[in-house]
Amino acid sequence: GFSDAVTEVSVYPAGGQEQSAVRSLRGTVETHRRRSAAMSVAAGRLRIGQQGGKLSQALRRASAGVRGCTEQSRGSLVTGERKWSDHVHWRAGRDISVSMGTQPRHHPASIAAETPSYDFDQLYFNNFQELPSLPIPNLDDTLDRYLKSLRPLLEPAMLEAHTVKVEEFRRNEGPQLQKELIEASARAGYPYSYIEKYWDDMYLQLRSPGPVHVNVGYSLRDDNDNMGQAPQSRRLAKFIISSFRWQQKLLMGRIEPDKGCLSPVGRLLGTARIPQTGRDALRFFPDASHIVLMRSNRFFRLDVMTQDGQAMLTLEELQRQIQHIIDTVHPVPVDQVGIGCLTMEDRDAWAGHRRVLEEHGNNRRMLALVDSALLIVCLDGTTHKNNNERSQQLLHGGANGENLSNRWYDKFQVISCPGGTLGINFEHSYADGIAWNRWLSETWYDMQDTANPDGWERLPRLTQVAQLPGLRTNGPSELNFVLPPGIESAMKAARERALSLVEGHTTQMLHLDSLNKAKIKAWGFSPDSFAQMLFQLAYYRLHGKMGATYESCATRKFFHGRTECIRSAHQEAKEMCVALSSDLRPVKPGYVTTTAGERYALVVRAINEQNTISKLAVNGQGVDRHLLALNKVAQGVTPLSPPLSFGDPSKSPAMFTDEAFAFSQTWMMSTSNVTTPWNVIFNFGPVADDGYGLGYLVHEDELIVNVTSWSHSKVSDAVAMSEAIQEAAHILRATVEKGEEMKGSAK
Repeated sequence: GFSDAVTEVSVYPAGGQEQSAVRSLRGTVETHRRRSAAMSVAAGRLRIGQQGGKLSQALRRASAGVRGCTEQSRGSLVTGERKWSDHVHWRAGRDISVSMGTQPRHHPASIAAETPSYDFDQLYFNNFQELPSLPIPNLDDTLDRYLKSLRPLLEPAMLEAHTVKVEEFRRNEGPQLQKELIEASARAGYPYSYIEKYWDDMYLQLRSPGPVHVNVGYSLRDDNDNMGQAPQSRRLAKFIISSFRWQQKLLMGRIEPDKGCLSPVGRLLGTARIPQTGRDALRFFPDASHIVLMRSNRFFRLDVMTQDGQAMLTLEELQRQIQHIIDTVHPVPVDQVGIGCLTMEDRDAWAGHRRVLEEHGNNRRMLALVDSALLIVCLDGTTHKNNNERSQQLLHGGANGENLSNRWYDKFQVISCPGGTLGINFEHSYADGIAWNRWLSETWYDMQDTANPDGWERLPRLTQVAQLPGLRTNGPSELNFVLPPGIESAMKAARERALSLVEGHTTQMLHLDSLNKAKIKAWGFSPDSFAQMLFQLAYYRLHGKMGATYESCATRKFFHGRTECIRSAHQEAKEMCVALSSDLRPVKPGYVTTTAGERYALVVRAINEQNTISKLAVNGQGVDRHLLALNKVAQGVTPLSPPLSFGDPSKSPAMFTDEAFAFSQTWMMSTSNVTTPWNVIFNFGPVADDGYGLGYLVHEDELIVNVTSWSHSKVSDAVAMSEAIQEAAHILRATVEKGEEMKGSAK
């Protein structure tokens, strides 16, 4: 297994021999020695691994890690002490810079002399912010909250039967599983929380296509550059330069700590998800100096920065290079296939196709250049006519399939349209909305040449040059792939499946200026909690019942914290929905109506409950992550188990195999809020066959909701849900305004 280990850790993408591994490891160490020497704050110190140490220690640990590897799975190596990926895998992608000629970065002396907040090479591993670990909730508290969340969802008989199984679990298996989970999570190193290994496995072992199912989309607000000449190339060039500046600030250790864990931001730009059978792997290229542009299914490499990080292209030259591609690469027929559509395939199928591609011509190097780009840029040639089309173009390429092959879903993609609109399609396995927002917020305000309202330091200004060494003056260099026999038919089949996915998906954008952040806060409510109760009311009025709801919240106050689920469909929400839907209920003998004051009180009570459970979830006291971990331990998969450890599902306690448990996690509404002033679209697909995806933004002057559903569903309908939200907004606003009026009169 040594050569496999070397390939995995040291010499990607080339094959592995022991000498290559040692050379690569020494090259990595020497790169860090030179970088540290260039920064006065790090002079004389080389820190590799959390333990710090000398070159010989680093080499001994690295070589021992390979020799001592007891079990290998794709995407991660396991040593006797901790995951190999924690020490060297972080730099595995970066080692490609040695073989491809990248020079170590030497930051400008004026910037390097400033004291950094962190050592970039330790950002992922070192808890420099001294944040607490994500707590493992008390077993009884989790089970109590779980049972409470079921009341509005289950019929009384089902709830009673399931409660018996939950109480059996509380008395019998639960305490022992809790003990095992605590013990397995107590060790230092990866996983850094009790849920991290399970969450990474969930994403990387998921075999469904990335677009719609996993990846999500943003759209940046238009600005003055949209109205100027050549808006596509001009605005895109500004965005790329600002993104490279942000990455330089990150590498310098200058990203200011905020209230949340910064560890994810080091893995945003330059990261690639590599398809592998069973479980994908992540590769990291934070030092990337180039981007890859896609136009009409073709790939072009464009160097933006010198390999030593000392200088970058001028805005004018970068725009000229981009415009050259726009002007010379003409549109192709909509049904023409390209390699990009393979990234929309089932992950095992794509892994097989990629292996075939790598065996022919210079494809291995071409794919390595795509993987190691800081960003993928998709230069679309079509203009959307409305916000629905704009949303679809970001999420999956567009409803008619014209951009299906002009995408690469294994990396962050910048979607650029002729009118200058910019959006991002995020590969979601390794980061979440708050980390994305940190990058894009600083980048956005740098594009506008204005100070960031959060008070963050302006992005560094590097020397700008009109020509980089080796850069072609007649445009970026094309990456020419050799298509092996049979791959074209595979691409055609992939496109047909991708087109079926796109055609089976419905998107409906909704803008509500009658409800906005300013108005909701004036009423004294949390804008997010208010929006959640709006969705509950809309769903109830449309479907006549409550639907299990997943609201994602961040747990960034903890080291390596990612997300938790807020179960928004609670009993207090149901009581509010029933009272505010009396116009839909037939008047029967004994039916008790509610007064305006009572309805207002129910709204307040529902929002207060939403506030309460949201605070619990943000503090790591949710339900679903803890139950997931307990069930995994019961199946024989602990936080220390290697990847591709599936355990034995037959060992799950009866509580987890009961129909009620699955029903409570069939998310009829999957919701998330990533509000920022510069974002105007946030979209993702539904996670249940008859469910909805609700990405929303609560701006000062409007509430924006992107509703998605599956076209084949006979239950969910994005258009109908959008109309129900508008109707519910009118009812909810009238209820609150009446209640506020009554409060004023009482005074």
